[in-house]
Amino acid sequence: MELSICRGGLDDPQTTINWLLENEARIIETGPEFFLNSDDDKIASTAKLFKENGISIRSIHAPFGGNSNLSDLDAEKRRQVVQTHRDLLYKAALADVEMIVIHPGVGGISSQEEMDSMNLLAYESICQLMDAAEETGVVLALENMLPNHPGCEIRHILETVEKIDSPLLGVCFDSGHAHVCGNMKEFMMAVGKHLINIHMQDNDGTRDMHLQPPYGTTDWQAFSEILQKIDYHRPITIETRPWANASYKQMLREVSAVLESPMDTSFRCRKCGHFILRGKSGWFCNCPEDH
Repeated sequence: MELSICRGGLDDPQTTINWLLENEARIIETGPEFFLNSDDDKIASTAKLFKENGISIRSIHAPFGGNSNLSDLDAEKRRQVVQTHRDLLYKAALADVEMIVIHPGVGGISSQEEMDSMNLLAYESICQLMDAAEETGVVLALENMLPNHPGCEIRHILETVEKIDSPLLGVCFDSGHAHVCGNMKEFMMAVGKHLINIHMQDNDGTRDMHLQPPYGTTDWQAFSEILQKIDYHRPITIETRPWANASYKQMLREVSAVLESPMDTSFRCRKCGHFILRGKSGWFCNCPEDH
C-alpha cells in the first residue's frame, strides 16, 4: 500500500523536495495556501520540479473552518466559500493534482433538524462545484466528519455522492473522525465503493487527536481487513506527525507495518517508547539498532 504524508513548504520547493527524499516520502497532501496565493506560472514550475524528482502532489486539503464553511447559513458567505473552492480546483489542475479534499461544514450542531438542513446546504454547494471539477478533471473527495458536524452520519455522505453520481466526486474516509463517532467499521463498509482517499490517524475515541497509528485505540487490524474486503488499493494519507518526535521515515515504516501485519500492541521498547512492530525485514522499534 502506498502512503502519502501531509506536507507544506511549496514556497521553498527544493528544500521541501530534499527533505521528502531524505524521508523516503514520494506522495504528499498539502494545504491550499500556496495554490490560492501563487500565480499560475509559479504553480506550474513548482509542480514540474516535484514531478522531476519523483514526488507526486496527489491531493490538496481545501480551506475549512468558520470562514470556509460550505454549509454556512449565510448565503453570501456560502457563495464566497464556493468561489474559493472553485478557484482552488482551477489552480490544482495547473499542478496535475488528482483531488481536493473538502469538508461539508463546521460543528456545533444541536438538533437533527439543523443537521439535516446543513447537510442539504453542503450538498447544494458541492453541486455548484461539479462544473469546475468536470472542466478541470480534478476530483472532489468529501470527508466524513466528527460528531455534531455535517457529514458525521453515514447516510448524509452516501446521499450526497450517490445523488450527484459523478466519477469526479468520491469519499475521503477519516479514520480518526469515524473512531470518535464510534462507527469506523460500518462507515468504511458503507462507503467502500466510493472511497478515493483515506486520512489515517489515531485517537483515544473521545476527541480528534491526530495521533500517529497505532498510538491510540483504533482497531487497526479490523481497518486492514476491511481494506481488503472493499478492495481498496489507492494511496493512504497519514494525517499526523510522527510519534514522539521520530522522523517521517520512521513513521512511514511503522504505519506500513501496521497495515501489512497483524500486531500486538502490548510490547513497547523501554528505550525509545515506540511499539515493537514487525516489518518486511523483521522486528523493529525506533532505536538505532532494530530488535
